[in-house]
Amino acid sequence: MIMNNPYFSISNYADSCAAHAAVSLRARLSEKWCSPDLLGSKNKSKTIQIRDFDSDPSDPQIAQMVLSAWMLHRVQMNGFIGNNKSRKIWLDSEMKNLKQKVGAGTGCQKADALIREWLPGML
Repeated sequence: MIMNNPYFSISNYADSCAAHAAVSLRARLSEKWCSPDLLGSKNKSKTIQIRDFDSDPSDPQIAQMVLSAWMLHRVQMNGFIGNNKSRKIWLDSEMKNLKQKVGAGTGCQKADALIREWLPGML
């Protein structure tokens, strides 16, 4: 597990014996929030290939930023954040943290394009 928060987790399959172990990252929605009136029951995860973003698969910093952007995009769907103060505070904090990591760009065109697609205004 690379990252875990109340709504999502990001893992890299490092403990897996599968052929794609340590080459893929996956963000996954916590089952607690998978219902039509919360975050929905579709599009519950996103998997990307580390090599598309990072040269060192053991240190997938850019790939993690990409999945964090997807996660922050996804959590804003279905009006989930709405007027819920604790969710809004969480989202604002996560957006600020990602902005600090991303800065003016990741140095990877593909990553920057996805971040712009999912979070317009982040870059």
